[in-house]
Amino acid sequence: MSNFSIFVYATGRKTDKISVAVRSTTKVKEFYKQVCERLNVPQNITTIFFATTILPQTSNDTLDDFSIEQNSTLTLCIQVSGGSIQEQRNIHPSVKRSKGKCIFTFEDDDSVSIRVEMSCGHPVTPIGLAEYVDNEIKMGKTVLQCPSCKKEWRIPDIIKRGLTLSEREALEVGLAKNSFDQKDFRECPRCCVAIKKTDTGNKMNCNFCKSKGYSYTFCWTCKNDWKSTGTSYYVCGNDTCAMNTELQKVLESCETKVIDNIKVPKVRACPSCNKAIEHRHGCRRMVCPDCKIQFCHICLQTSNADPKRFPCYSTPCKSAAARQILQ
Repeated sequence: MSNFSIFVYATGRKTDKISVAVRSTTKVKEFYKQVCERLNVPQNITTIFFATTILPQTSNDTLDDFSIEQNSTLTLCIQVSGGSIQEQRNIHPSVKRSKGKCIFTFEDDDSVSIRVEMSCGHPVTPIGLAEYVDNEIKMGKTVLQCPSCKKEWRIPDIIKRGLTLSEREALEVGLAKNSFDQKDFRECPRCCVAIKKTDTGNKMNCNFCKSKGYSYTFCWTCKNDWKSTGTSYYVCGNDTCAMNTELQKVLESCETKVIDNIKVPKVRACPSCNKAIEHRHGCRRMVCPDCKIQFCHICLQTSNADPKRFPCYSTPCKSAAARQILQ
């Protein structure tokens, strides 16, 4: 097969158009190498188009397989970070290079990307590692493991393998935020300050927001704005909140028992704060451990202090209040 010339536009360079002598049997990966050497640009930041088709950098297909022929015009693009300076990926000198295939991208061509060895021995590309770490953080993970052997990766070891400064920041901050839930912390949705839970309620008042001159209350469970206008410390008023749905299921499906010859649900929500309270033994008068209000387990009428002020104190309850529906 005789040689023929095709033209390549190098976008963004003074050399608008170059002619490259190739054969129809030239492999695409060899063509990439030839063009990049001619233009003196790194191959790993280039992409070549033929019309709307992208030529894969490591492809063993020939130019003829893509219908590229004499006088065809291709376009070469040089990849840069849009709108910002591209961050450097600095790999620590102590990190071993690898010739193996990346467990994330399956890349094994040195001309496209280097691979480094993780502490467990598996090879990764820095970009593949960064994308994996970002995904794990978004899934709420607090421990990062090799997906192949399940061995834990230490954070300093991950950083040494080519994470950029912004990726390192996202990793460290993300792990801290993910650990909040395990250590009784939540991030205020408004000011992003971490708040520690100090009681059993679900209603959180952000003191940092208060110090800045505005009041903000959110739900510990669903992290949404607190919508309930009642006295509840547990039910936030958001339909999608797990606390609402779980408590409602308990109230609707709990077992029943007989108190003062009246059949009632074993579990009631405190009429004041909605804390779930189970009647185990004793009389019908209950005291909420959270808001301290007293109420009748049968009819749900309340008394703030003196039990004798119960409407049903002197007159026994005639019937039980229906199973509660949270408001």
